[in-house]
Amino acid sequence: DPMILRAGDHHGSTFFQHQRFAALVRAGHGTPDVTLEDGYRAVAIGLAAERSAAERQVVALSDPPPKD
Repeated sequence: DPMILRAGDHHGSTFFQHQRFAALVRAGHGTPDVTLEDGYRAVAIGLAAERSAAERQVVALSDPPPKD
């Protein structure tokens, strides 16, 4: 399904982004679609969203994670 190929999901990138990243790695040069900072922020937002849903409350990105 073309729509699925273009869609990302909550935990990752799209099929096409993976293809471009693999090509970049194979070539040994180039510029990725996203930066390390972009990836870090995306993971932080996803973790905060999951925590918010689990705790049924607002979670600020500045809130420290709970200690396990």
